[in-house]
Parts: sequence; C-alpha cells; structure tokens
Amino acid sequence: MKRLLALMLGLLLVISLAACAPTGGGAQEEDTELEAQDYNIAVCIPITGTNATYAAYIKNGLEMALANLEKRGGLNGTGGKIILDFYDDNNDPKQGVALAERIVEDDKYLCEIGSFASPVSLAAAPIYNEAKMVQYALTSSNTRYLPIGEYCFSLSTTQDVSTANHADWQINYLGYKTFAVIHSNDDWGNESFDFYQEAIEAEGGTIVAEESYIAGTTNDFTAMLTTLKTVDADALMTFCGEDDLVMMMKQADMLGLDFNWLSSKKCCSATVIDQLGELAEGLYSLNNAPKTKENKVYADYFEEYIKVYPDSETTQKYVDQSYNCMLTVIWAIENGGVDRQSFRDTLASLKDFMGVQGTISFDPDTRKVFNEEYLAQVQDGVWVNIDTN
Repeated sequence: MKRLLALMLGLLLVISLAACAPTGGGAQEEDTELEAQDYNIAVCIPITGTNATYAAYIKNGLEMALANLEKRGGLNGTGGKIILDFYDDNNDPKQGVALAERIVEDDKYLCEIGSFASPVSLAAAPIYNEAKMVQYALTSSNTRYLPIGEYCFSLSTTQDVSTANHADWQINYLGYKTFAVIHSNDDWGNESFDFYQEAIEAEGGTIVAEESYIAGTTNDFTAMLTTLKTVDADALMTFCGEDDLVMMMKQADMLGLDFNWLSSKKCCSATVIDQLGELAEGLYSLNNAPKTKENKVYADYFEEYIKVYPDSETTQKYVDQSYNCMLTVIWAIENGGVDRQSFRDTLASLKDFMGVQGTISFDPDTRKVFNEEYLAQVQDGVWVNIDTN
C-alpha cells in the first residue's frame, strides 16, 4: 500500500512539473495581458520668437507619430498613450533653464524633448543630467552637447562630421577650390564655420572671404553679397536658417549676382524649394537617405503628413526629424523604458532602427547618431541625392 501511494505521489509530481515547464524556446507562457499605461513627456520648443517656424514643424511631426500610434492600438496594442505637454522656451537659454528646473521636479515626466536651438539645449542639459532625465534635443548638432552627460541625446549629425562631408564633396567631387562663406553670428553658425574652415583647408581648399550676420535681425544682405562677389570665389557656402537663405538668393537674383550656391544641411528642405521656385535649381546641400514609399515607415508617415500639408509632394526635414524622434521614444517605451533610467538605457541601445529616411543607430558610448549623408542638389524642383563614388 505504501509503495502504491509513493508511486501515485511521484506521478502527480511529474504531471505538476510538466505543467510548469517553459515552452516556446524557453519563454514561459503568460495568460496575463499587458495593461494600458500612459506616459507624459515635456516638449520645450521656441513656440514664439525667431525660430517659431521650426517649432511648428517639430510639433506637427511629434503629433503625426502619435496619430499613427493611436491607429495601431496604442503602446504595445494596449491603448496606452503618450501625452505631450508643450512649453515655450522662446529660443532663450535662460528660459530653457527655468523650464528645465520645473520639469525635472515633476515626477510625471518620463523625459524632455527639445529645444530646437543648440544654445538652449546646452544651457539646460546640466539640469537634466543632474536629475538623471533624458533630454532629447533632437536637432542639436553642436559638438559640445553630447559630452555634457549620458542623458543627452540628439538625432542630428554633429557639425564636425557634416562639415567634413561638405568639404570632401565640394572639393573632390564638385571641383571647387576657393570659397566665400556667409554664416549666422551665433553659437551654431560660428561653430559650423570654424569646423568648415578646418575641413576645407584639410582638403586643400581656401576660404577667401567670410561674412556674418545676426539671425532674426538682418533682412538686407545686398551689401555683403555685393562684397563677396568681388572676391571671385568658386562657390558661396551658407550656414543659416531657411528664411535667411531664401532672402539671400532672392536678393542676389535682384542684383544680378550669380553664385554657385552651397547650403548647410539645415536648409535641405522642401520649404526652401517651395519659396524659391526656379531660383533653387542647382543649389547643393547634404541630405539623408532617399524618401520612398517602399519604406513602410515613410508611407505611414506620408499618410499623416498630407493631412496637415495637403499640397505637398514631399515632406519637410524638421517634420521628418521630429517624427523619427517620437518613433524612437515609442520604441524605447515599448521595449522596457518605463521609468527615467530604463528609458535612457533602452534608448541608448537603439540600433538599425528604420525611420522615415533610412536606419538610425546610437553609439552606445558617445550617443552620437549614425545617419547616412549624401551630397544633394535641387534638380527639377526636388532634392536629388548624388552618387559621389
């Protein structure tokens, strides 16, 4: 009898262990479903001031990505939402610091996105890093930004890398040797010029003239354009915003001044073409991978884009960039970034993530973003990437 009882107990134990055994390659099946959870994110952008146009692009891109998230059922299909709170930093570093001090103290915020301008992001970065909260300055290309701390992230290629690409292709592919330069007299414009000059000289070229101006206050470029024409440079390189480049090129045309125009990646946008029309033809810049409907991410994005910009044939680069930013935020949350520290660590692990223009990866140590860059030219009203190989 005792022996029979022992056998029965052993059989029950085997059945019990079998029921608990892991299945599906080692992952234990769970009957419980994920619960919907909402996440709050602060967005600090220059809603008013000299860069308000860019803030509108950023806001629209972020909200388009959230519209697509809602269409697919929310975070991990649970209905969970991302709630954005927008703050106006007025393109002012002091205001950016004041907002950062408020945001880091509010426990509801998972991270902060912004600002558009590097000086604002640079000023606020130490506050976010001390609070161990991600500051996702999606458009900051300043080389001093990322080294501030491990909670700094950006989707912009740093200026040292981009200016080296400019110099390489302008000299070795386009064949230019001498350059005149116009740049904004601010942190971004001055740093861009310094790196560009160094890169041009490294490739054997020469900058023969330089002019700078105060962005947002200069509307008449005729005097400096007339001066630069007298130096007879092979090409005119510009480090400025979209509106300023448009004014420069229109005023040069009115004066009958003909330049081989080069622009920073900041102006590689559909907006510049729309505002310049035929005057944009031949303009060179840098661009990311081509936008194609064969990329499902871009196709989904374009579907939302034309609801906001119904007359567009292509998309604007800063809307693209903010859309990519929100896609990576969604990815990080859905892959375990549910508090400030885990969000930072998950975002830092991003590798070969498909965005609207090719893949995006972060260097796990420096957090530098890896985006393909191409020499691009306006041809027949669109930006065309050029094979320089």
